[in-house]
Amino acid sequence: KALHLFDSAVKTRSITQSFTITGGKSYTLSAYFKTKKIGAGQAKLTLGIPGGGLVTLGADLSGTNTSYQIKSQTIQVPTTGAAIITIKLGPVQSGGDNDAEVWVDDISLTPFDITITQDIRKQLVANLIQALTEAILKLQQLLRR
Repeated sequence: KALHLFDSAVKTRSITQSFTITGGKSYTLSAYFKTKKIGAGQAKLTLGIPGGGLVTLGADLSGTNTSYQIKSQTIQVPTTGAAIITIKLGPVQSGGDNDAEVWVDDISLTPFDITITQDIRKQLVANLIQALTEAILKLQQLLRR
C-alpha cells in the first residue's frame, strides 16, 4: 500500500526513516508518485547522504497525475554513515487551501554496479563501428544525389 500524505494548506507533513549506508558505492534511488492538486515543488522525497549530500525526487511534479510516475536517480555515496529518507508534502506556495495529496509507493535504494567485462567492451565497440559504418554509407548515398 502506498504512503498517502494530504491537506497541506498551512503545515508541512512529512515522514522520515534513518538507516546506515555504505560509502564508496553507487546506488539508485527510485519511487513511484501519484498526485492531486500539487503545486510545483510542494511534494518531494529527499535522501540525505553522509557528507551532506541531498538527493531529491518528485519536486518537478505539479497538478494532478492519476497514474503513478517513476522517478529515479543514481548517486555516488562518498562515506559510510547515517542516511535519512524524508517524504514531504509542504504548504502550498501561493497561499490558501488546496487539498493537495501525494501518494508515494515502492521506494527503493538499490546498489548500482556496472561491471564492463572485456567481452562486453568488445561487443560495444563492434556495435559502435557497425552503427558508424551504416551512418557513413547513408551519408555517402545522400551526397551522391
